[in-house]
Amino acid sequence: GTTVTLGTDTVLSATKYSSSKVSFNLLPTGKVFIAYSYSTSYYLYGLVCTISGTTISKGTETSLANVSNAGSTISTCVLDNGDVFIAHNYSSSYYLYGMVCNITGTNITKGTDTAINTSTTYTGNGISVVVLKNNKVCIIHSHTSTSSGHFLYGIICDVLNTAITLNTDTQLNSIAMSGRIISAISLSN
Repeated sequence: GTTVTLGTDTVLSATKYSSSKVSFNLLPTGKVFIAYSYSTSYYLYGLVCTISGTTISKGTETSLANVSNAGSTISTCVLDNGDVFIAHNYSSSYYLYGMVCNITGTNITKGTDTAINTSTTYTGNGISVVVLKNNKVCIIHSHTSTSSGHFLYGIICDVLNTAITLNTDTQLNSIAMSGRIISAISLSN
């Protein structure tokens, strides 16, 4: 009904700033995948948690991108085959990158971290990613770092296993700051 019963608050990462940025998804197996920033350098890390009632058992914390600021902006989605697609920031230039991770049990195997847009800074400053049909993902993101920038852009990526193929990055809105804070959803069509 409307009653909430709290389970045990479980430490998933005891590293400072590990909860600064977080994105998570329910996997087809019933486990939960969590991508998060790690340490004061904002590295990108991931872990898989097993849920039993109100008890959380965490898997191994896994380094996904050991580059400063790689975890300062994160958006994730689960692909049709159960793999996880992660769109994230990369370096202090805030470039847009993406990777596919295969999940087996609580183990994470990462694919190649792929540059999606490095044409200008801050293309990864605001990100929202959704899964589409036919092994595609749509990444809606910010573009350009100037005070008259942060335009709204979108790109469709084809995903085959852990390989990411890029299509044209398209401006969706030319109004400044339209891409600063983003939330996207996939419609039924």
